[in-house]
Amino acid sequence: MVKKKIYLAVVSVMVVGTWIVSGCVSRSHGNRAEWMTEKIASRLDLNGEQKDRLNGLRDEWIEKGKELYDSRSAIKGELVAQLRSDKIDRDRLAEAVKKEEAKLNGAVSDLVARLAEFHDSLTPEQRADLARMVEKWDGRRRVHQHPEG
Repeated sequence: MVKKKIYLAVVSVMVVGTWIVSGCVSRSHGNRAEWMTEKIASRLDLNGEQKDRLNGLRDEWIEKGKELYDSRSAIKGELVAQLRSDKIDRDRLAEAVKKEEAKLNGAVSDLVARLAEFHDSLTPEQRADLARMVEKWDGRRRVHQHPEG
């Protein structure tokens, strides 16, 4: 009985310790993007020019992500303002959504162009390896999400 209590105590301490340590890991988008670009650069054995293109893509992706987050906040603010009013101004709300939608389309176009430049700088073997890496990461991501989402 004493051994069982000691065993449970040790297991509990290990579980709590793991939980605390895992909570200390930085999970910001910037850090994740940095980790991914380093992993891609090392696995694909990129040269200096390719690394510069990849880092440029990463930096632009992070910048556009921040801009789009602000856009989402702007739409949310307008939506809340309209919901608090006596009557929803459909034209104003639709215009706000169209404005933010245009920003999103512009950001996507810029990022696709950057991605195409990086892709063009890769060898066929590097492209195949990159595709396998993305598929592997996507498979891992799906494991941690609900089947519907």
